Amino acid sequence: MDVGGQESTYEPLDGRGSGRSRSNNSTAGSGLRHPGSMDSPEFDTRAPKDQRHSVYLALLAAGIGFVLPYNSFIIAADYWQARFPGRPVALDMSMTYIFVAFGTVLMNNIVLSVAPFQSRVLFGYMISFTTLIFVAVCEVAWHMFASNTAYLVNMSAVALTAIGCTVQQSSFYGFASMLPKQYTQAVMAGESIAGFLVSSNRVVTKLLINNDRVSTVIFFLTSTLYILFSYLLHVATINSPFVRFHVEACSKIVLRPDEVSPIPRDTKSHTNKIIHSC
Repeated sequence: MDVGGQESTYEPLDGRGSGRSRSNNSTAGSGLRHPGSMDSPEFDTRAPKDQRHSVYLALLAAGIGFVLPYNSFIIAADYWQARFPGRPVALDMSMTYIFVAFGTVLMNNIVLSVAPFQSRVLFGYMISFTTLIFVAVCEVAWHMFASNTAYLVNMSAVALTAIGCTVQQSSFYGFASMLPKQYTQAVMAGESIAGFLVSSNRVVTKLLINNDRVSTVIFFLTSTLYILFSYLLHVATINSPFVRFHVEACSKIVLRPDEVSPIPRDTKSHTNKIIHSC
Protein backbone atom coordinates (compact mmCIF):
# COMPACT_ATOMS: atom_id res chain seq x y z
CA MET A 1 0.00 0.00 0.00
CA ASP A 2 1.29 3.51 -0.87
CA VAL A 3 1.14 6.22 1.74
CA GLY A 4 2.05 9.71 0.54
CA GLY A 5 3.56 8.35 -2.64
CA GLN A 6 6.06 6.17 -0.75
CA GLU A 7 5.91 2.43 -0.84
CA SER A 8 5.97 0.69 2.55
CA THR A 9 8.55 -2.07 2.94
CA TYR A 10 7.52 -3.26 6.40
CA GLU A 11 7.50 -7.03 6.74
CA PRO A 12 4.20 -8.58 7.89
CA LEU A 13 4.26 -10.07 11.39
CA ASP A 14 3.16 -13.48 10.16
CA GLY A 15 6.25 -13.81 8.00
CA ARG A 16 4.32 -13.72 4.65
CA GLY A 17 5.44 -10.88 2.42
CA SER A 18 5.67 -10.05 -1.25
CA GLY A 19 8.45 -11.45 -3.35
CA ARG A 20 10.12 -8.02 -3.32
CA SER A 21 10.24 -7.78 0.47
CA ARG A 22 11.58 -11.31 0.74
CA SER A 23 14.31 -10.56 -1.76
CA ASN A 24 15.21 -7.38 0.10
CA ASN A 25 15.36 -9.32 3.31
CA SER A 26 17.65 -11.93 1.79
CA THR A 27 20.09 -9.29 0.57
CA ALA A 28 20.08 -7.34 3.80
CA GLY A 29 22.36 -9.86 5.49
CA SER A 30 24.98 -12.28 4.39
CA GLY A 31 23.58 -15.32 6.21
CA LEU A 32 20.85 -17.74 5.23
CA ARG A 33 17.72 -18.48 7.22
CA HIS A 34 15.96 -21.76 7.70
CA PRO A 35 12.64 -21.62 5.79
CA GLY A 36 10.63 -22.10 8.98
CA SER A 37 12.82 -20.11 11.30
CA MET A 38 10.76 -16.90 11.44
CA ASP A 39 14.08 -15.05 11.94
CA SER A 40 14.89 -17.11 15.03
CA PRO A 41 18.63 -17.07 15.82
CA GLU A 42 18.32 -20.76 16.64
CA PHE A 43 18.09 -21.53 12.89
CA ASP A 44 20.53 -18.88 11.70
CA THR A 45 23.33 -20.54 9.75
CA ARG A 46 25.68 -17.79 10.90
CA ALA A 47 25.28 -18.81 14.53
CA PRO A 48 28.51 -20.11 16.11
CA LYS A 49 28.44 -23.67 17.33
CA ASP A 50 28.45 -24.57 20.99
CA GLN A 51 31.93 -26.06 20.95
CA ARG A 52 32.01 -29.43 22.72
CA HIS A 53 28.58 -28.53 24.16
CA SER A 54 30.41 -26.47 26.77
CA VAL A 55 27.60 -23.94 27.28
CA TYR A 56 25.06 -26.76 27.62
CA LEU A 57 27.25 -28.50 30.21
CA ALA A 58 27.79 -25.21 32.04
CA LEU A 59 24.04 -24.66 32.37
CA LEU A 60 23.58 -28.29 33.39
CA ALA A 61 26.17 -27.70 36.12
CA ALA A 62 24.45 -24.42 37.04
CA GLY A 63 21.20 -26.29 37.66
CA ILE A 64 23.12 -28.67 39.90
CA GLY A 65 24.89 -25.81 41.65
CA PHE A 66 21.88 -23.86 42.90
CA VAL A 67 19.87 -26.91 44.07
CA LEU A 68 22.70 -28.90 45.59
CA PRO A 69 23.23 -26.79 48.79
CA TYR A 70 19.67 -27.31 50.04
CA ASN A 71 19.78 -30.99 49.08
CA SER A 72 23.02 -31.33 51.05
CA PHE A 73 21.34 -30.09 54.22
CA ILE A 74 18.34 -32.38 53.79
CA ILE A 75 20.26 -35.53 52.77
CA ALA A 76 22.43 -35.23 55.89
CA ALA A 77 19.31 -35.81 58.00
CA ASP A 78 20.87 -38.84 59.70
CA TYR A 79 23.60 -36.64 61.18
CA TRP A 80 21.17 -33.89 62.24
CA GLN A 81 18.95 -36.40 64.04
CA ALA A 82 21.93 -37.61 66.04
CA ARG A 83 23.10 -34.04 66.67
CA PHE A 84 19.66 -32.74 67.68
CA PRO A 85 17.70 -35.74 69.02
CA GLY A 86 13.95 -35.32 69.29
CA ARG A 87 13.79 -32.28 67.00
CA PRO A 88 12.12 -32.21 63.57
CA VAL A 89 15.28 -30.96 61.85
CA ALA A 90 14.36 -31.91 58.29
CA LEU A 91 10.91 -30.34 58.61
CA ASP A 92 12.28 -27.13 60.10
CA MET A 93 14.92 -26.88 57.39
CA SER A 94 12.32 -27.43 54.67
CA MET A 95 9.94 -24.82 56.08
CA THR A 96 12.77 -22.32 56.59
CA TYR A 97 13.95 -22.76 53.02
CA ILE A 98 10.44 -22.51 51.54
CA PHE A 99 9.45 -19.33 53.39
CA VAL A 100 12.76 -17.55 52.81
CA ALA A 101 12.80 -18.56 49.14
CA PHE A 102 9.24 -17.26 48.76
CA GLY A 103 10.21 -13.93 50.28
CA THR A 104 13.25 -13.74 48.00
CA VAL A 105 11.08 -14.34 44.95
CA LEU A 106 8.85 -11.43 45.96
CA MET A 107 11.89 -9.17 46.30
CA ASN A 108 13.50 -10.47 43.13
CA ASN A 109 12.32 -7.62 40.90
CA ILE A 110 14.19 -5.15 43.08
CA VAL A 111 17.32 -7.30 42.95
CA LEU A 112 17.09 -7.54 39.16
CA SER A 113 17.02 -3.76 38.79
CA VAL A 114 19.93 -3.17 41.16
CA ALA A 115 22.45 -5.97 40.59
CA PRO A 116 23.77 -7.17 37.21
CA PHE A 117 23.58 -10.80 36.19
CA GLN A 118 27.19 -11.66 36.97
CA SER A 119 26.97 -10.07 40.43
CA ARG A 120 23.81 -12.02 41.23
CA VAL A 121 25.38 -15.29 40.13
CA LEU A 122 28.58 -14.61 42.08
CA PHE A 123 26.52 -13.66 45.14
CA GLY A 124 24.64 -16.97 45.00
CA TYR A 125 27.77 -19.04 44.56
CA MET A 126 29.59 -17.23 47.37
CA ILE A 127 26.65 -17.75 49.75
CA SER A 128 26.42 -21.46 48.94
CA PHE A 129 30.17 -22.07 49.03
CA THR A 130 30.92 -20.22 52.27
CA THR A 131 27.81 -21.51 54.06
CA LEU A 132 28.58 -25.17 53.36
CA ILE A 133 32.22 -24.74 54.40
CA PHE A 134 31.17 -22.93 57.58
CA VAL A 135 28.72 -25.70 58.51
CA ALA A 136 31.24 -28.44 57.68
CA VAL A 137 34.09 -26.91 59.69
CA CYS A 138 32.51 -24.95 62.53
CA GLU A 139 29.39 -26.99 63.19
CA VAL A 140 30.09 -30.57 62.13
CA ALA A 141 33.85 -30.87 62.68
CA TRP A 142 34.39 -28.65 65.73
CA HIS A 143 30.95 -28.34 67.38
CA MET A 144 31.71 -24.71 68.14
CA PHE A 145 28.20 -23.98 69.45
CA ALA A 146 25.99 -25.38 72.16
CA SER A 147 23.05 -27.47 71.02
CA ASN A 148 20.38 -24.73 71.05
CA THR A 149 22.68 -22.16 69.46
CA ALA A 150 23.86 -24.68 66.87
CA TYR A 151 20.26 -25.38 65.90
CA LEU A 152 19.64 -21.68 65.23
CA VAL A 153 22.93 -21.39 63.37
CA ASN A 154 21.98 -24.25 61.05
CA MET A 155 18.54 -22.77 60.36
CA SER A 156 20.22 -19.44 59.59
CA ALA A 157 22.58 -21.23 57.22
CA VAL A 158 19.61 -22.77 55.42
CA ALA A 159 17.95 -19.34 55.19
CA LEU A 160 21.08 -17.79 53.67
CA THR A 161 21.30 -20.66 51.21
CA ALA A 162 17.67 -20.10 50.22
CA ILE A 163 18.37 -16.44 49.40
CA GLY A 164 21.48 -17.15 47.34
CA CYS A 165 20.06 -20.12 45.46
CA THR A 166 16.77 -18.40 44.63
CA VAL A 167 18.59 -15.40 43.17
CA GLN A 168 20.79 -17.78 41.18
CA GLN A 169 17.85 -19.80 39.93
CA SER A 170 15.94 -16.84 38.53
CA SER A 171 19.11 -15.41 36.99
CA PHE A 172 20.10 -18.61 35.20
CA TYR A 173 16.60 -19.23 33.85
CA GLY A 174 16.52 -15.68 32.50
CA PHE A 175 19.91 -16.18 30.89
CA ALA A 176 19.03 -19.60 29.43
CA SER A 177 15.85 -18.17 27.89
CA MET A 178 18.01 -16.12 25.50
CA LEU A 179 19.59 -19.29 24.14
CA PRO A 180 17.95 -22.13 22.15
CA LYS A 181 15.25 -23.97 24.08
CA GLN A 182 17.36 -27.01 24.92
CA TYR A 183 19.54 -24.83 27.14
CA THR A 184 16.63 -24.10 29.43
CA GLN A 185 16.10 -27.85 29.54
CA ALA A 186 19.75 -28.20 30.59
CA VAL A 187 19.10 -26.09 33.70
CA MET A 188 16.06 -28.20 34.56
CA ALA A 189 18.01 -31.42 34.01
CA GLY A 190 20.73 -30.14 36.32
CA GLU A 191 18.19 -29.59 39.07
CA SER A 192 17.11 -33.21 38.74
CA ILE A 193 20.66 -34.56 38.64
CA ALA A 194 21.55 -32.64 41.81
CA GLY A 195 19.43 -34.93 43.97
CA PHE A 196 21.10 -38.03 42.54
CA LEU A 197 24.60 -36.61 43.04
CA VAL A 198 23.97 -35.59 46.64
CA SER A 199 22.34 -38.90 47.53
CA SER A 200 25.19 -40.86 45.93
CA ASN A 201 27.72 -38.70 47.73
CA ARG A 202 26.08 -39.38 51.08
CA VAL A 203 25.85 -43.14 50.48
CA VAL A 204 29.51 -43.38 49.47
CA THR A 205 30.80 -41.32 52.41
CA LYS A 206 28.72 -43.37 54.86
CA LEU A 207 29.94 -46.66 53.40
CA LEU A 208 33.61 -45.71 53.31
CA ILE A 209 33.85 -43.88 56.65
CA ASN A 210 32.38 -45.24 59.88
CA ASN A 211 32.76 -42.02 61.87
CA ASP A 212 29.59 -39.99 61.28
CA ARG A 213 31.21 -36.62 61.94
CA VAL A 214 34.11 -37.26 59.58
CA SER A 215 31.88 -38.66 56.85
CA THR A 216 29.55 -35.66 57.15
CA VAL A 217 32.44 -33.20 56.93
CA ILE A 218 33.70 -34.90 53.77
CA PHE A 219 30.13 -34.98 52.44
CA PHE A 220 29.71 -31.20 52.79
CA LEU A 221 33.19 -30.45 51.45
CA THR A 222 32.49 -32.62 48.41
CA SER A 223 29.34 -30.60 47.80
CA THR A 224 31.42 -27.41 47.81
CA LEU A 225 33.63 -28.92 45.10
CA TYR A 226 30.56 -29.47 42.91
CA ILE A 227 29.59 -25.83 43.45
CA LEU A 228 33.09 -24.58 42.65
CA PHE A 229 33.19 -26.67 39.47
CA SER A 230 29.80 -25.26 38.44
CA TYR A 231 31.02 -21.69 38.88
CA LEU A 232 34.25 -22.29 36.95
CA LEU A 233 32.28 -23.72 34.01
CA HIS A 234 30.03 -20.68 34.06
CA VAL A 235 32.98 -18.26 34.01
CA ALA A 236 34.64 -20.21 31.18
CA THR A 237 31.58 -20.10 28.89
CA ILE A 238 29.73 -16.85 29.64
CA ASN A 239 31.69 -14.89 27.00
CA SER A 240 31.88 -17.62 24.37
CA PRO A 241 31.01 -16.67 20.75
CA PHE A 242 27.90 -18.87 20.97
CA VAL A 243 26.57 -16.96 23.98
CA ARG A 244 27.48 -13.54 22.56
CA PHE A 245 25.71 -14.29 19.28
CA HIS A 246 22.42 -15.35 20.87
CA VAL A 247 22.44 -12.56 23.44
CA GLU A 248 23.03 -10.01 20.68
CA ALA A 249 20.26 -11.58 18.59
CA CYS A 250 17.80 -11.26 21.47
CA SER A 251 18.63 -7.57 21.84
CA LYS A 252 17.67 -6.71 18.26
CA ILE A 253 14.12 -5.80 17.28
CA VAL A 254 14.20 -5.39 13.50
CA LEU A 255 11.18 -3.43 12.25
CA ARG A 256 12.14 -3.41 8.59
CA PRO A 257 13.87 -6.01 6.44
CA ASP A 258 16.54 -3.51 5.38
CA GLU A 259 17.31 -2.35 8.93
CA VAL A 260 20.35 -3.91 10.59
CA SER A 261 21.54 -2.92 14.04
CA PRO A 262 25.12 -1.68 14.13
CA ILE A 263 27.49 -4.02 15.99
CA PRO A 264 29.48 -2.15 18.62
CA ARG A 265 33.23 -2.45 18.65
CA ASP A 266 33.35 -3.67 22.21
CA THR A 267 31.10 -6.68 21.68
CA LYS A 268 31.95 -8.27 25.02
CA SER A 269 31.03 -5.10 26.93
CA HIS A 270 27.80 -4.73 24.96
CA THR A 271 26.89 -8.37 25.62
CA ASN A 272 27.46 -7.90 29.35
CA LYS A 273 25.07 -4.94 29.34
CA ILE A 274 22.38 -7.07 27.72
CA ILE A 275 22.93 -9.96 30.13
CA HIS A 276 22.54 -7.43 32.97
CA SER A 277 18.80 -7.40 32.35
CA CYS A 278 18.24 -11.18 32.25
